[in-house]
Amino acid sequence: MQVRRANKPDIPFLVDAIMEAEASGSQHISYREIFCLNDRELRDLLHSILSEDIQGCGWSPPEFLIAEQDSETAACCAAWIEGAGGLPSHIIKSQLLVEFLGQEKWENSKENLNAASEINIARTPGILQIESVYTQPRYRGNGLSGILIREHLLQAAKTGTRSAEIQLMKNNGAAMRAYQKVGFILKGEKGSHNNKLGTILPYHTRLLMAKDLLS
Repeated sequence: MQVRRANKPDIPFLVDAIMEAEASGSQHISYREIFCLNDRELRDLLHSILSEDIQGCGWSPPEFLIAEQDSETAACCAAWIEGAGGLPSHIIKSQLLVEFLGQEKWENSKENLNAASEINIARTPGILQIESVYTQPRYRGNGLSGILIREHLLQAAKTGTRSAEIQLMKNNGAAMRAYQKVGFILKGEKGSHNNKLGTILPYHTRLLMAKDLLS
């Protein structure tokens, strides 16, 4: 098994990872539902955004670590330091989405965006953020996601980053157990009773998990 940084030829795999992570084990891929896209349109959107290589929000190939097994891309995981470039990740993502979807599509999706924002949890500036943790089905059970997360944590600790955060949906028990195995603990949750969330998000409650890197 080999671990390396992702690059542009990996973008199709990274698109799969983002979509699977956003689905969180459900039938609802949040960006697809929020912006009323089909799968092909969402794939094209994410491919275009990743090709721009804008760092700071988990949508840039170099922010991903890749695990290769049997000479095949088997797993990946994104990470970045929140606000390192001066802007919070949600602003960077919003700017990219407006650029590639168009202002009209963004404005037409405001109702969905406002509903989704009801369970947003603010990311802590200066803290490592872990996102888009994904393993191909045939390679699951080999601990690859844990290996990638630990490598991100190790690299961040070397730069003096004091802790790391992961956000996930409460329905994703398998992911929560995997993160607990690498030392993350539950720090908080935010939910909503807005019925619209059931049509655009995998679940109505988001969790925050964290890990101290310097202890």
